[in-house]
Parts: sequence; C-alpha cells; structure tokens
Amino acid sequence: MKKKTIKENRIIRFHKAQENNNQVSDKYVDDEKLVEEESEQINTNEIGEGKSKKVNTDEEDEEEQNRRKIYKAYEELKDTVKDVILDRRTSNMIGVFGINADNVVNMFCRKSDSLTEKNYLGKICYSEAMDIYNSIAALLIEYVQKQLPQRWYYGNNADLVEQIENVYVNPNEDLSNEYSTLRGLSKISKKYQRERNILGIISNLKRINTGINKYFLIVELEDLNYDVLNKLSKLDNSNLVIIVHALYRTDSIDEDILFKFFTYKNCIKAEGIIRRKKAQKKQKNYCCC
Repeated sequence: MKKKTIKENRIIRFHKAQENNNQVSDKYVDDEKLVEEESEQINTNEIGEGKSKKVNTDEEDEEEQNRRKIYKAYEELKDTVKDVILDRRTSNMIGVFGINADNVVNMFCRKSDSLTEKNYLGKICYSEAMDIYNSIAALLIEYVQKQLPQRWYYGNNADLVEQIENVYVNPNEDLSNEYSTLRGLSKISKKYQRERNILGIISNLKRINTGINKYFLIVELEDLNYDVLNKLSKLDNSNLVIIVHALYRTDSIDEDILFKFFTYKNCIKAEGIIRRKKAQKKQKNYCCC
C-alpha cells in the first residue's frame, strides 16, 4: 500500500512538471510573436514616416518653385515698367496674366521704386456691373483731395474738379426723357468724350506736379471684358501707365484678342505650379439584374 502511494505520487509529480514545461514553452512562443509584431509595427511606422517626409518635401519643392516663378515675373514686370518710363515701349498698357498675377502685381506695389505715393492714382477691382470710367473718376477725385491742398483745387483751379465731374455718367439716367433735345445731345456728346477728359485731367495734374514723369493706374479684372479693355486702351498715353492683371492662364486666352490690346513685350506670364491631384479610388458600381 505504501509503495503504491509513492508510485502514484511520482506519477502526479511527473504530470505536474510536464504541465509546467508546456506553460513555459507556450509563454516563450507568445513572447516571440509579440516581439515580431512590435518589430513589424515599427517598420511600418518608419515606412509611413518616410512617405510623409517625401510628400512634405515634394510640397516644399513645389512652393519654392512657385516663389521663384512669382519673383521672375515680378522682375519682368519691373523691367517692363522701367522701359515704359524711359519711353522704350510703343504702348504704356501692360498686362499680367496667370494664376499668380495678383501676387506679382502686389509685390510690384510693395517693392518697386517706380511706384510712389505721388504718382499712384490707385487700384480698381473691376466687376461686370461697374463703369470703368466712373471708377477712374472716383480715384481721380480721391487723389486730388489727398495730394493737393484744399484751397488749391477749390480756388485757383476749380476747373480741374469740374473736369473730373464731367467724366461721371449716371448709369440710370434716361436721356430720352430730356425736355430739351439740345441738352440731351450735349450729354450724349459728353459721354463720348470721357476718355479725352480723363487724359486732360492727368495732363493738368502732371503740369502741377512737375516732378512726376508718369502716373500709374492698376486695374484688376474679374473677366477679360472686351469693352473694358477697349476703353482702357483709349487711355494709352505717354502720361499714364496702366497695369491690367487677371487670373487667366495665358494659354487659355485667345491671342488675337490679347495682342489687340497688349504688345507682345508688354504681356507678362505669371503662371504657377499646378498641384497634382491625388488619385481617387473608383467606386464599384453594383448593378441589380
């Protein structure tokens, strides 16, 4: 009976040892799998970080290229203006077109020595509902009030203010209801002499401010409106530099229209980097038959 108990105890002890060995080996396997999974996760994270760094680098390179293109177009605009000031160009109307046209012109306004407080008439942001000559008249009256003493433009040369007022046309005025036919014809005649009045005003301003060579006017276009470009081209004069800019790619503009109003040398491209769009996964179409 005693021997049997020892034998049974030995058997029990043996089975317990085997169970412990299995538990140790299983735990070792589990730890090994955990290490492999962690290393795989680390490798995946490193690859992901590498891809994100590459994407960031590509975007930084594109931004740097974009900055260089803007600065190159700015330098071209600056040189063109210098040639216009020195009367080396046949036209004083300059066009800046492209996705970065506004950035280039804004840089010119900030950095160029050619543009000063004295010779800058102002900027017009033109939209379809506006009258371009009325907008210029508004800039001129603001310029005169700011740059000339009040006693001057209301006293000795009140005719200058009257000239500016003659440029303005009420868009809602119905000339067919004029009591006097002669008065109505006079207003129609005045309407067709507006560009002459504007140039006369600028000539008078130049006579007063003898130190100014040319005045500057900047026009931002929402659309390439033929009528507006035609009216601005009638103001092309040795006393006035007009810088027109619009966010239109030059390759999308009809060159016949473009070079009708701008000479080839006076047309500046301010294109930018076209960012590559990420490819989108196509959704599967499930059809029910």
